[in-house]
Amino acid sequence: MKKVSRISFLLAISTIFYACSNEDQDTTEKTTQAKTTQYWDACKPSCSWGGKGGLQANSCDISGTNIGHKDTDKSSCDGGVAFACMNQAPWKEGNISYGYAAINMGSCGDCYQLEFPNGEIMFVMKNNTGNLNEGAKFDLMIPGGGVGDYDALTRQVENSGISNPDMGSRYGGFRQKCGNKVDCVKQKCEEVFANLPELKAGCLWYANTLGTDKESFDNPIVKYKKVSCPPELTSKY
Repeated sequence: MKKVSRISFLLAISTIFYACSNEDQDTTEKTTQAKTTQYWDACKPSCSWGGKGGLQANSCDISGTNIGHKDTDKSSCDGGVAFACMNQAPWKEGNISYGYAAINMGSCGDCYQLEFPNGEIMFVMKNNTGNLNEGAKFDLMIPGGGVGDYDALTRQVENSGISNPDMGSRYGGFRQKCGNKVDCVKQKCEEVFANLPELKAGCLWYANTLGTDKESFDNPIVKYKKVSCPPELTSKY
């Protein structure tokens, strides 16, 4: 009787473990879609600080010159000299887009492939973490996407020679201020980033690539998967 009871107990435990494993597996398989938001605050990225795990990202000075990732360089959002690098604004090569994002899952330097509702494909690399709003998993670094909780971008734009720049809504940036009107967003890209060509190009990338429909333009839900990082991203990290 004791042997039978022990076998029954082990079978019961195995059944529970199998059921829980299947439940976890199902949950993982369903986690292929995520909401995205946009921002560009020009702050030193979180992954530029040591001890964050994964790869350490570089930061740049106010003019966009790479200054590496020294912990002694205070963030621009705290009045320091270290800004996000302007060459990390999104760009497109052929049919593929590239960029960087604040992502709270994984490690610094992880990469993901995103597919937008309009079919556009983008590879993004994690170089920041933060307070992602509206349940988003990816806060894409897009100039004109909104400065969010902090703002060093206004100082950077004014330093380029643009007085009293209209940075749009704090959350949602030019798109929110323009009421999802693509031509309005393009005009603001041209005006605000007139003297910062990499930021202007990244801002226009957003309007031209994702402005094809509201589902892709307004905090789109994407299909995503983790991938190996392409050299296009690692070379600018």
